[in-house]
Amino acid sequence: MVDQGFDTDRFADGQLYMPEFDVCAEISSTEAGTTVDLAECNDDSMQSIVFSGEGTITPASATDMCLTLADDTRTGRSDTNQIKVLSLETCSEDRAANQTWGNRTVE
Repeated sequence: MVDQGFDTDRFADGQLYMPEFDVCAEISSTEAGTTVDLAECNDDSMQSIVFSGEGTITPASATDMCLTLADDTRTGRSDTNQIKVLSLETCSEDRAANQTWGNRTVE
């Protein structure tokens, strides 16, 4: 089971929705370094996401800020679960490896 998968049907609605937990990705600010949290889905602008044709994910209210994967990994509830922190950082070519996203189907 993939418990951290996002519902691709909700991408078109501008939401990063995790059906396994019934929550959406949410930011509290559009400042660099703001971490991405999970919250009950709503129509708040802090949950509104834009998926670019180049593979970046940005807040609708700050399209110069990209969803960025941290370099460090930590363990979750067990040693087998690994967690990467997601934050907002200024979109840049230097960070493209951590700011470019795609999707895949999991059976």
